[in-house]
Amino acid sequence: MVTSIKGIAYKLIKSNKFIIISSVISVMLSVALIISMFMFTNNVEISARENIKNLYGDFDISVSYESGTGKFLDKAAVDKITNSGNITEWSKVIVGQLNLGEKQDVPVYAVGLDNSGISKSRYKYTKDLTGNKAALNQGMASFLGISLGDSILISGESFEVVEIMDDISQSSNIPDFVFIDIDKFKELAKIDGEATYLMLKVIDKDNIIRTANEIKAIDNEFRIDMVEEEEFFKKNLSTLKTFMIFLSLLIIIMCSLLIMSNFQTFLYNYRDQFALIRAIGGAKKQAFQLVFIQCTFINIIGIFLAVFFSFFISKHIIDLLSTNLNLEISNVYFNPIIAFLIAIASFVVLEIFMLFPASKSSKILPMKIIQENEEKESTSLTGWFIGIIGLILSAVLIIVGIYKAYSSESSMLYGVISSLLMIICTFKLFPYYIKSILTKLLPLLRFFGGNAAYVAVKNLIPQVKKNSIIITSLSAMVVVSILGGSFYNTIFKNNEKYLKQEYAMEIVITDREEMRSRLDASLKEEIDGFEGVKNSAVLSYSSDLYYKSQNGLQYVKYCYANIEPLVEEKILPNITGDIRTNVVITKDFANAHDLKVGDLISVKMVEDGKPISEIDESSGFQQIRIGAIADSFSVRPDANIVFDWSNPGFVNEFTTFYKALITPHNAEQTIEGLKNLKQKYPQIKWSSLTQALDESNQVLHQMWLFFIVMLVIIILSLIVGALNILLSNILSKRKEYAILRTLKFDKKSLIKVILTNVILFCQLGVILGCILGTLAANILTLTESRSFSFVDYKLVFIIMALLFIICTVVFMPVGNYLGNRKISQELNTYK
Repeated sequence: MVTSIKGIAYKLIKSNKFIIISSVISVMLSVALIISMFMFTNNVEISARENIKNLYGDFDISVSYESGTGKFLDKAAVDKITNSGNITEWSKVIVGQLNLGEKQDVPVYAVGLDNSGISKSRYKYTKDLTGNKAALNQGMASFLGISLGDSILISGESFEVVEIMDDISQSSNIPDFVFIDIDKFKELAKIDGEATYLMLKVIDKDNIIRTANEIKAIDNEFRIDMVEEEEFFKKNLSTLKTFMIFLSLLIIIMCSLLIMSNFQTFLYNYRDQFALIRAIGGAKKQAFQLVFIQCTFINIIGIFLAVFFSFFISKHIIDLLSTNLNLEISNVYFNPIIAFLIAIASFVVLEIFMLFPASKSSKILPMKIIQENEEKESTSLTGWFIGIIGLILSAVLIIVGIYKAYSSESSMLYGVISSLLMIICTFKLFPYYIKSILTKLLPLLRFFGGNAAYVAVKNLIPQVKKNSIIITSLSAMVVVSILGGSFYNTIFKNNEKYLKQEYAMEIVITDREEMRSRLDASLKEEIDGFEGVKNSAVLSYSSDLYYKSQNGLQYVKYCYANIEPLVEEKILPNITGDIRTNVVITKDFANAHDLKVGDLISVKMVEDGKPISEIDESSGFQQIRIGAIADSFSVRPDANIVFDWSNPGFVNEFTTFYKALITPHNAEQTIEGLKNLKQKYPQIKWSSLTQALDESNQVLHQMWLFFIVMLVIIILSLIVGALNILLSNILSKRKEYAILRTLKFDKKSLIKVILTNVILFCQLGVILGCILGTLAANILTLTESRSFSFVDYKLVFIIMALLFIICTVVFMPVGNYLGNRKISQELNTYK
């Protein structure tokens, strides 16, 4: 016979196994996810930094003079820079142009390197380029007919080719290159300077800004570039950090809902236990101790398992995915101190969460406890008022965040706060509207699902608050998936947008001879003769014109292009008037000089050797009419005026072939035509947008692989948690289902009732999550860059399908089990 409170508590734990197990699982999953999110946030940032290091090289700062000045770092400057106390390693680099081949007629981008670890990490070569050894890219090697081990003449001197490197096709402007020893480069190019630029590795990365300022103090003309301050890196890392913080807070909200939903059943039952103990003479203290023991047992077991499970996720699951899926995922650093601190904090919070209502209930009379436990839920207008005020505040923060998007680095903080506020307040308001939503669905459910579905939903309506927590728990999971997918998809969409702007058309042809190219606008006729070509355009390098503006004479950049095909491909806008005499200007140029379509501008060819102050503004100027204003001209971004090749009035010796763009009907036929053209012009090379996108996406996929795996683990954990909620909810209604069976509900109808409940919860949760996730994703991107988010719902559809399949597989056997139980047993059990 049990005579102690501990004994009674132990007996209750044994008799309510499912309640205890369900509560332990909810605590374990929730705390494990919170621990994992802290670990993942730190690891994703470390992984991002490692990937940036792999991309840019293992250095922190580069020092040079501005390009175009022709200045080199001398020995004195190098010594002063490298003697800084925070510099641990450095590498000297010289860049320039050397001539290749027997006739020395192939100019190529050349780099002189010192074979240090930094230079190898930056330029991705592996062999030591000492003496007369060289490395070059595959395209140049093929053009010259060079194989590994062959000799090549560089500036008249023979070099052995010890490494042939893969071409990089992620840009249409990547030049051919040759790498040689830095001392050899200086000897061949007769350069007295030490380096074009220095790559520096610092000891204390926290003081990198101070180190950069110290270097700048040596010579104010120095150009200082810091890898982690590079705009692309800063923007992506800042976005990543913000997203991870937001996701962490959202996970905490989700975990709170998981625990609340699962503990509702436990709270319901222990209030009945209070009533029973108080009715037979138990004291308030004894009732409180009873619940304290059970709560502590659940929390200790749950948190212990959470720490173990989070360690298992970070180590073994990541390793398992890496091995089985052949993925290269960075090492995961599990910090036991952080895990322990989070576990302790979670334990304290959960104890307070459980014991505060227990203490309150222990002071209420037995009949009052039962009355409160069984009466229908009521909602207060206070919660509704708080929710509305919160949504209004969220809208205000969104407006402020959008306004500050270009003027403040903290603009996205407004997005994070407003998004979280919107989600929390929507969850707060949802119980006030779920009753009317379910009521309106009743006729539809009766029509499609029959009386069983109607009864299932009718039975849910009185317990509004409990049901709304289940739905909001599911919706929070969908929000996490949408935000994760949106963040990942946005990275790829931005990359695709950048490449499409750079390529403009599917295929880009360039000339290895660059500005000394012997090709001209007539190349278009040969390209148009290929089978499979839809459109093509030839562009020139840009040159300068004198432009007579309201503020006096100025230089303006112009280029030549085939305007008509560029208009057809929507690269340039429609041009009004005669294409042979009218020009296209850029929007920036138009805004700077208050120009519009139809205006005349006065321009003149540049006179060599004369400064702009000596130019006679009264003679030689021609008036040309503006036929269109383009938002931008990404394929020739430095040009502000575009002439058509049919207007030869401004062609000079600098108007040389820059690139040709092709849009094919059939890419394979077009490539075959280019191969034949290469026999006539062996100096040409080409790249395709499709190939560049594939290669670039592979790089991005590898960079963000850790993030993808992390997101998958989180979503799968949340699905398990959601199923635990649903199972707990269904099994808590066994008495109600038993009563339905007394009203001649057969087993088939009972299964239909259960499936209707869980599928309805899932669908409402997914719909609410889709709405909130889409809004949150767009709020975050709007407050960061004033652009809309790329929301991909594929992951949501996958989750919907998984939930539907899993719910059917799990809950049909549950319904079958309950349908086979004796009604008298069901009416006299907690579970």
